Amino acid sequence: LQHDVAPVLAAVLDAPPGVFTADGTGGGRAGLAALRLGMELADHDVARRVLVACGECWRTAPGSVLEQVVGDAGGAWLLGPADEAVAVVEAWCTVTQNIMDVWRLPDEAFPRRADLPFLSECGYVPAMTSCLRAALKEVGGEASTVARFLLTGPDRRAAARAVVAVGGAAEQLDRWRATLQPLHR
Repeated sequence: LQHDVAPVLAAVLDAPPGVFTADGTGGGRAGLAALRLGMELADHDVARRVLVACGECWRTAPGSVLEQVVGDAGGAWLLGPADEAVAVVEAWCTVTQNIMDVWRLPDEAFPRRADLPFLSECGYVPAMTSCLRAALKEVGGEASTVARFLLTGPDRRAAARAVVAVGGAAEQLDRWRATLQPLHR
């Protein structure tokens, strides 16, 4: 079944017919783009509350490295006024870098992944370091004053190298889950 998901979610929530819905698809950054759009809508009082729901399903080769780090997942955020929030985003930074970390040729059933040391050293670590520096500059802070860094990336060691490169400590990383789609992609 190929069908837009946003109208189904609106129906499940019994939303009024005039509610704005949108589907974002086509890549690993669709959920991140939806979250950013939702934050902008809430920040600029376009809507008092914004629900962002994301999900994905990866088909990987049985026994592959990708099978261990990706799969079916979903998440949702209810965005609204800062005075009612349990968390507030203090800084937002993105660094876009085109690196062939995951690909699938047209005649192949399953995706492939780049060599992890190459992905880390030539892609993730420089991009995440740049992003962390920009975010710290935006809030006028030092890495040593951050309670926890919540990062996504190819592995914990690469994330730790990025945190250390900006003056933090590896122990500042939040509980780690290796992911396939780094935020900088």
